[in-house]
Amino acid sequence: GIPVLCEKPISHLVEEVDELYQLANQKGLFLLCGFQRRYDPNFGKLKSVLDSGKVGKLLKVRSISRDNPLHVSIEYLKVSGGIIADTASHDIDMLRYVTGEDPETVYAVGNAFCPSVASIPDHDQLDMLFTFPSGVIGSIDISRNAAYGYDQRMEILTYEGSVVVENQKPTTVTVASKQGYLAEPPCFSFPQRYTEAYKAEVYHFVDLLNGIEKIPRLSHKDVRNMTIILRAAQQSLKEKKIVKIEYPRENKKSNHNTNTKSKL
Repeated sequence: GIPVLCEKPISHLVEEVDELYQLANQKGLFLLCGFQRRYDPNFGKLKSVLDSGKVGKLLKVRSISRDNPLHVSIEYLKVSGGIIADTASHDIDMLRYVTGEDPETVYAVGNAFCPSVASIPDHDQLDMLFTFPSGVIGSIDISRNAAYGYDQRMEILTYEGSVVVENQKPTTVTVASKQGYLAEPPCFSFPQRYTEAYKAEVYHFVDLLNGIEKIPRLSHKDVRNMTIILRAAQQSLKEKKIVKIEYPRENKKSNHNTNTKSKL
């Protein structure tokens, strides 16, 4: 066997996630799931400011992800697993990362304005609301349609202020004229926006293999709980109701980092 860095999702089924991680552990190999936003320096800075206590206790966290280009391949969407698994999973991972908690409830609402998306059936607009054990409220704003560029923002509200991650742009140039100010639009899409994050993710994986780092940034428990949350969110969207997220008791007791050191 060989160590594996796998883009999300590893599986849509909890049982398959468990099976794959158990196999990796039996072989003494790393299995790392790729949620690249954890490696983005902007979100990392937001997290470090919050953890420092400088802005006080966390109250709310909001994540915005609106895709560009507008015309995503319908053939891709048919096999994508749906807008929650394909797109919102990154935002849910960020809510877990920022809060350090797993949500207790989820409420999801969506619609499809594009007839070809509706025919799959899937959604091109989605909003989600989460509650966390600490009382923190998390919200996620998802859209397949951002004509102005790839929109990736986050804000946390705290007792003593807020921290905001704004969109990245190709350059910081602003042109001023009689007509006003003209600035660059956000990055075109995810390869441009997350160039540094993807590099850092690969470097982290290589460092794990070389023994420089010992603990994967995403554990078996992280991926398992994400799979459970995604299923609950999909249920909420389908049934149009608040869903309580149930985590198995043995899962709550499990070690957060279950990967073993790679044997190369």
